[in-house]
Amino acid sequence: MSTLDVRGWIPNSSPISASTALYSFQESGYYTNLNCASVDPAEFDSLLAEKVDDSLYDAFRTAFASGARVITTSFNTQSPMDYKNAYKFPDDYLDLLATGLVENDQILVVSAGNFGYDITAQSKEGKALLQKAENMQGHDSVSLREKRYVVSEAAEKLHSRHLLQYAEHPILRERVVVVVNATQNAGARSASKVTFQNGGTYDVGLAADSCTPGDNELFQGITVSAFGTGIRVTISEASYKTSAGTSLSVPMVGGLLSLMDEYYTKKGWRPTGPQLVN
Repeated sequence: MSTLDVRGWIPNSSPISASTALYSFQESGYYTNLNCASVDPAEFDSLLAEKVDDSLYDAFRTAFASGARVITTSFNTQSPMDYKNAYKFPDDYLDLLATGLVENDQILVVSAGNFGYDITAQSKEGKALLQKAENMQGHDSVSLREKRYVVSEAAEKLHSRHLLQYAEHPILRERVVVVVNATQNAGARSASKVTFQNGGTYDVGLAADSCTPGDNELFQGITVSAFGTGIRVTISEASYKTSAGTSLSVPMVGGLLSLMDEYYTKKGWRPTGPQLVN
């Protein structure tokens, strides 16, 4: 394992470890919780402006050059993000991902998020609210305040909209895996009996706070579930804690794909990225 210092492109981050098979990064913070009461009416247009943060561009360029087959990511920030255009990734960012993944024959594994909702349904509602805000008339302080609240509500529903773009993109849907959180907890959704190799049978379902793809078949086609509840993780001062979330499900999938890649390569067959996923 080699330690990679990524603090240059992720504020307040710590060095992370990357092997030749797996390259991971994360970023924190997101621009959706708009404090409507504090925004000056003159600054309202900024809430719908295009917000582009170069850090993820740089992060992916580094990951593409790493020699890894699998890139695992977990980030809540929606950057780069075109807030004016229904909170979607800009085309140049999608082009960067598609080109990098194909040229380096890599797979991208991303977390679905822990907001507990149907991403497809929430995105539809958010787009409708954003349209409502854009159609609202009036420039007095009361009208602008009402409009800001609608935009804020739309933001809460749209900040996972970008995951749908992976499924809708003809290249990325072959190389991107979205991971939801599976659990054995009693409160799991859509639980079913699963028998493991040790002979035990358990009720396994989705964690209550895990986002889901909804009824979008393309989105369903790139989504997998993996255990991400009750996972022991390292924390500061050389200690551990038990945590949960799709961020912890992602390494399960990334690690498995890396082991599969290593296994087949040792057998004399080098699968392509899409073959490794499918």
